[in-house]
Amino acid sequence: MILSTRDVDKWYASTRRTIFAVTQNMPRWLLWLSPRLRAVKKMVTGTVWQGVFDGRFLDEDHAKRAYLRNIEDVKAHYPPDRLLIHQPGDGWEPICRFLGKDVPQEPYPRVNEAKEIQRVARVFKVLGYLPGLLLVLALIVWWI
Repeated sequence: MILSTRDVDKWYASTRRTIFAVTQNMPRWLLWLSPRLRAVKKMVTGTVWQGVFDGRFLDEDHAKRAYLRNIEDVKAHYPPDRLLIHQPGDGWEPICRFLGKDVPQEPYPRVNEAKEIQRVARVFKVLGYLPGLLLVLALIVWWI
């Protein structure tokens, strides 16, 4: 088992600005149009925000305790020789050593960049205003 961890304060700030913001800003009309997006939001909301965080992710202390409790639960469940606790900044070496594999030549990937996820959250927020804006424009055109 490979457990990816981060500093709890950095984790909370990042998660609130990214993943949480994306799921909270998904426009209802877009969810209505996209069964796949609706299913993803339902899964993330049910499993993560309601499940792991008991619907209290915005309670920072509660969310941080849940995050740390999850780490401790994983540590308690796996024997030390079958668990690698890894931080993204550690790179390939610990993972490859743990798996008994050679270190790849490619640089360690950086996916889910916070700025990109925040951009998606902003786009979703703006898209949420689209139906109202279209209604106002339709009324203006009708009035003229």
